[in-house]
Amino acid sequence: MFSKSRETRVRWMLGSSLIPCALQLILMIPAPRSFKWLYYKDKVDESRKEAEKLYSSLTTCQYKSLLDLRMSDDSVQVSTEKKRKSKVNVSVVRRMVIVAIGLIIVGQLTGFSAILYYSVQVGHTSGIGNGNDSTGVFLVSEGIFVANFIGVLISLLVIERLGRRRLLLISQIGTICSIILIVAAIFMVDKMAMSDDPWPGVVNQACLVDTCTACVAQPKCGFCQFNTSLGSTGFCIDGNASASILSRCEDHGGSYCATDCHSKSNMFLVTSMILFVIFFSVGLAPIPFVIAAEIFPQHLRDMFTSISVSTYYSMTAIVTLVFGELYPVIG
Repeated sequence: MFSKSRETRVRWMLGSSLIPCALQLILMIPAPRSFKWLYYKDKVDESRKEAEKLYSSLTTCQYKSLLDLRMSDDSVQVSTEKKRKSKVNVSVVRRMVIVAIGLIIVGQLTGFSAILYYSVQVGHTSGIGNGNDSTGVFLVSEGIFVANFIGVLISLLVIERLGRRRLLLISQIGTICSIILIVAAIFMVDKMAMSDDPWPGVVNQACLVDTCTACVAQPKCGFCQFNTSLGSTGFCIDGNASASILSRCEDHGGSYCATDCHSKSNMFLVTSMILFVIFFSVGLAPIPFVIAAEIFPQHLRDMFTSISVSTYYSMTAIVTLVFGELYPVIG
């Protein structure tokens, strides 16, 4: 596992995921079955036994409360026909689905998954790190995951006090402001680029782009950066060019950057990304699932909760795929 070979380390890291899977399988053996599912399958006696495994000394009233039954029912021996008899209007269910699914889709379209999964690439092209040294980028990536945990923890502590709607509004406003800050930070990083050809007829025309991030996003190009009293500036040159072109960048007092853009705005970008993750995790991440579990009636809850989770992962896949395809193009 601690081999110096990168390929061997990756294999051990992937193989180690077997440990939690095996542990979960072992722990699932003594775990009780869902007493609500057993009840709705007309297995009332089995349902009561499974519920008593979780709740000791369970009274009939408590059992009815767990099943969302009316206390006026004299018996819990109710047929499936009666359980599902109280039908909900189709238009009402449609509005519930629009609210639950709509919140998940809108939340994912903010690009949270892209920030989470592509933080390393965004960090590299924005100048977080130094050449082949990925320590800074790794710390930023881990910081984003920690920010995600902090946001969910804050939501857990205040959701009952503030309510779902107010916390969701706070999350949406904070997310919008954070996105504006991220865009502003990236523009500040790109501000140091020059669009004219520094050495006419020498530099590859494909590398004559307007921004540093667009330059280093291309594998064949690199950024020649100059630090002056007025700030940083530079231009994009061919990374596969002869050593004379690369040395010309250094001879003119510049430094050649193949994978990142060094700017004083980098920490501003990191802070903006962390704020974005925190505000998103406070409301837009957990509240759609809370609402989906609360607005649907009991006999529809399991199906539409599954649909909500499926929508979440589908949108995550779409957003990350689209971002991965567009990132090398738009930088």
